[in-house]
Amino acid sequence: MSKYQALFGSDPFTIPDARGVGWGYEDIRAFLRDDLVRRVLKGVYVDATVDDDLASRAAALAKVVPSGDVICLRTAGWLWSADVLPIGAHREIPPVDLMAPSGAAGPRRAGCRGRTGPIAAYDLMNVHGVLVTPPARTTADLLRLLRRPDALAAGDAMRRATGVEPAAVAEVLERFRGQRGVVQARELLELSDPRAESPQESRTRLRCVDAGFPCPEPQIEVFGAAGEFLARLDMGFRRSARLSSSTGPNITTRSNGCATISGAAKLSSAWVGQSAWSPLNTSWAAGLSLRGSCPSC
Repeated sequence: MSKYQALFGSDPFTIPDARGVGWGYEDIRAFLRDDLVRRVLKGVYVDATVDDDLASRAAALAKVVPSGDVICLRTAGWLWSADVLPIGAHREIPPVDLMAPSGAAGPRRAGCRGRTGPIAAYDLMNVHGVLVTPPARTTADLLRLLRRPDALAAGDAMRRATGVEPAAVAEVLERFRGQRGVVQARELLELSDPRAESPQESRTRLRCVDAGFPCPEPQIEVFGAAGEFLARLDMGFRRSARLSSSTGPNITTRSNGCATISGAAKLSSAWVGQSAWSPLNTSWAAGLSLRGSCPSC
């Protein structure tokens, strides 16, 4: 048992907690540098050996969320284990998103971002002692209130992490008819797909749609002539089999079709020969300018 667990067990601790046992901020910085503790939220830390799961995340939130306030938006998605945090969150931990009922004063606390909104009793779940919007309400809010690329990425991630059904999200959106972001949310809910494995894949699908392509199908498996598995593509169009990348500029084409493959994947000459794919080096921007050349369009 480490000395942190001897003092706090598996519970997270804050800077005031640390000062209470004689540690200063410089001590915490040294613990972080040596990978003895990890930062869960701004000003909240936990022993590095503690699992990063729903219970530990909820316990960390309980250290900073005032009683009665509701965790929402990106922070709720993070609590539900969905990859919904903004780009750069690994460098700077974002504030905790909180919501109070319409007409009440918005939550105000250092390290938190408060808002007000309609909250019904069925929009609340008590998770290990903290109030949070359930997956359907969280997904609806993310689709409504984030920028389109981030909103689709968040919607995909929520469906993948929680299994929330589009019908449940659509039911929540119906209650917000006429309010900000509902039209966007309905469009993106139709495009959302739990098979997307990263935010960048989701953003790439949206770029395809905005450029006039059909929405690509994620995670296409490719098999050889003998039925052997060859590769799994990030996304693509089965009719045209053109490949593009969510992480880089490589676009691969063949005569009878269109789809995408990870920029991190290395296409060997043997793979290309077996699958009949022929590489075409071009930029992603140029790939989007191929509208009209795809048989699916």
